[in-house]
Amino acid sequence: MGLIERYSDTYPGVFADLDDKTRTRVVQLLGTTTDGGLWPERDVRDLVERVSGRITFMEYMQRGRRTRSS
Repeated sequence: MGLIERYSDTYPGVFADLDDKTRTRVVQLLGTTTDGGLWPERDVRDLVERVSGRITFMEYMQRGRRTRSS
């Protein structure tokens, strides 16, 4: 099973509406995980929003800090 299938099966709504270019970029970034685990859904959703241009880099970083502090 490929990476996109693992994420699609685990978080079905996250990848449903992505175009091929955005999906490819997100999968490439998710593939940087070296432990073989999956990113949490909240982090994947934030990454999708960043890659698709719906949030700024600063907003993406702020969300990450909130996640780590909660």
